[in-house]
Amino acid sequence: MSRHYIQVLSFIGLFFVLVGCGDSESEEEKEEAAKSEANKSSIGATQVAYDSCQDGTYYFYLKGNGSFRPEKMNKYTADVEGTIRRLPARVGQLYNQGSLLLQFESDEANLDLEKALLNIEKAELEFENTLIGFPEGKSASKAERDSLLQRLRVSSGLADALLEKKSAQNKLNKLRLTAPYAGYVVDLEVTEGSPVKAGDELFSFYSSGNMLLDIYVLESDLKHLKSGFPVEIRPLFDAENAIIEGKVRHINPKVDESGQVKVTVETRTSANIVPGMNAEVVIKIPYPNRMWVPKKAVVIRSGRPVVFTVDNNRAKWNYVEIGMDNGKEVEILEGIDVGSTVITSNNLQLAHDAPVELKKENISRRD
Repeated sequence: MSRHYIQVLSFIGLFFVLVGCGDSESEEEKEEAAKSEANKSSIGATQVAYDSCQDGTYYFYLKGNGSFRPEKMNKYTADVEGTIRRLPARVGQLYNQGSLLLQFESDEANLDLEKALLNIEKAELEFENTLIGFPEGKSASKAERDSLLQRLRVSSGLADALLEKKSAQNKLNKLRLTAPYAGYVVDLEVTEGSPVKAGDELFSFYSSGNMLLDIYVLESDLKHLKSGFPVEIRPLFDAENAIIEGKVRHINPKVDESGQVKVTVETRTSANIVPGMNAEVVIKIPYPNRMWVPKKAVVIRSGRPVVFTVDNNRAKWNYVEIGMDNGKEVEILEGIDVGSTVITSNNLQLAHDAPVELKKENISRRD
């Protein structure tokens, strides 16, 4: 009886020991869980920049390099021998159409005109003397009389003399060089008072209107291009800041030996642009009814493109299907909605549902 009593007491004691150990272990687990939650709450939110998923016309960019050249350019050489009497032309100065640029003084041209006038006098005397010998011309019809007079002008030398006068007058007219259109003087090779010979180079003159650039694109891109597409031109002297708007003027319908096609773009002349200056050209090919995000919003996770959106200050992981990439923006085919707030910085190691703090400035907005 006493042995049975002892066994019962032992069993009861063992039960309380086990229960006590169980309660102690549960308390430890609770304590660890509490510590974990405390650690989570102590981790600050990741500060991120943001943008939005936009829709509308998406632009794909074709890039190339070219040199500015004027739409119109004339190179002037001396047509006569003489001396430069006046030289109002100044390099780099803008001149209106008709402005005097250079004036010659040419004894040869003046002598040619005097000689032509003298020959006309002689030929007129010969013409009148010869005409006296054809009294029947007075009674002839108008057509017969006109024919007779023309033959007499030729035979008397009057026709030749009149042509000589016209030629001499043209030479004198060439002694004055005027601006054919509004533009600039470049490559001035002479000075006032200097002698010149026929054929000597004087200067060049280019228009103040449009500037042209030629770039080359791959033949595979030809199907995407059309005249009139918008263009951004960045002169290399200030490629970061100076952006000049232009458009595609025409596309040469020929593929060269290297498999490229020449595209000519145009833009207005500005004070900082001169012929020969190099520039980067970006042709903007429009694709309407598209959706896109900044390129910085797309990261690769497990070999797939991911865009993090923001919901209640939490980062949300979204697998997306992407289309075109123009270097600034990436087309989104599916995966997120238009207007979604997307994260554009500190997203490489970001986890799903991680707390985030949005920066006030929006640093990735489309220009």
